[in-house]
Amino acid sequence: MTSQSILRIFSAVFLWLFSYPLLAQIPRDIPRGTGPIQFETPFDYFLYVGMPLLIIILFLVWRGRRRKNSEEVKKSKKRREEN
Repeated sequence: MTSQSILRIFSAVFLWLFSYPLLAQIPRDIPRGTGPIQFETPFDYFLYVGMPLLIIILFLVWRGRRRKNSEEVKKSKKRREEN
C-alpha cells in the first residue's frame, strides 16, 4: 500500500467515526420562524433597528477618523522630507 492509499483510508475512517457526533449537534425539534419580525416591545425596535443603525454610524465615524489620521501622518511625513 502506498502512503496515499493509507491516508485516504485513514481519512475515510476518521470522517466516518466523527460525522455522527457532528450530526448530533443539529437541533431537530426547535420551531423555526420564517415570518416577519414582530415588533411587540420597545426592545424589539432597539434590537432590530437601533442597534444596526448605531453600529453603522459608529463604523462610519471610526473610518472617517482613521482616514483623517492617516492623511495627517502622510502630510507630516512630507513636511519632514521637505525640510
